Amino acid sequence: MHLTALSAGSEAPRSRFNGVIHSVFEQACNIRVDDGRLLALLVPCLGNVPHGARIAAPAGFGFARHLTVGAAVGCRADVVRMAGLSIDLGTAQSWQAELAAAAVDLRVPQVARAWRTTWRMLEQRRTHAGDAQVATLSRTVDRRAQRLAHATRHLRVHEATRAIEALIGCGPGLTPSGDDLIVGFLAGLWRTAGDDPALRTFREALCAAVATAAGTTGDISRTYLTHATRGRFAEPLATLAARIGDGAPVGEIEGLTASALCVGHSSGRDGVLGLLLGLAAWSAPAVRGQDLEMPADG
Repeated sequence: MHLTALSAGSEAPRSRFNGVIHSVFEQACNIRVDDGRLLALLVPCLGNVPHGARIAAPAGFGFARHLTVGAAVGCRADVVRMAGLSIDLGTAQSWQAELAAAAVDLRVPQVARAWRTTWRMLEQRRTHAGDAQVATLSRTVDRRAQRLAHATRHLRVHEATRAIEALIGCGPGLTPSGDDLIVGFLAGLWRTAGDDPALRTFREALCAAVATAAGTTGDISRTYLTHATRGRFAEPLATLAARIGDGAPVGEIEGLTASALCVGHSSGRDGVLGLLLGLAAWSAPAVRGQDLEMPADG
């Protein structure tokens, strides 16, 4: 079967490489390239990712029906070849993964409304998760996330670094909850630091800590974390972050939030929680309020 690519992230391996199938799902496949990078192949309905390509696959197509983990992969002249399947990456439109830095201000009524809309939808999704074990892990991640947000609010780099180290790898799955939350949190900080020297310095220090800690987690998480330290995020999260900061209308925010929450089994929920905490970390106390359930200052 020969397929073509619709779009490809700016960090997607292209042109010429060898590799193996790292992991396979119905809607996605990860290829480990010989230089250690990952290339994610995605069905059309999924958003872009920095290191991935969306494929013009026919209805009912599933990667798991065609590919097996460990199988050899080769790419020459932008054409990826695997057992029984070839994909032309040369047809892909380039997608830029960078999230523009801004000085998001949650004191602006429209921005606060957008933030609270996403928070409300997140709480509804988390309340109906329905898995006791997942709920217990979520509470652990939440407590550690609150410590991260608290340290960030006061620009305490060492305390924030300890919180990052406690979150990395916390939770089950190929992308543990703690890792997904950190990615979202960095998206929030990237969107709010603006040109403030103190905030940018803190963000850079935190990104350096994340880059170091990412070496202890799995390949897929490490890839997303590394991109996040450079301001690159998956499309659903990046678009939601940008439009909350723009104070977009409630209806639009609801649609974008729903899309972001649907990513993976729990990755969407964890990433959105991190995003909201990051966006609010440097906001006025009146905006943080009790919605965040953060520990008291001091």
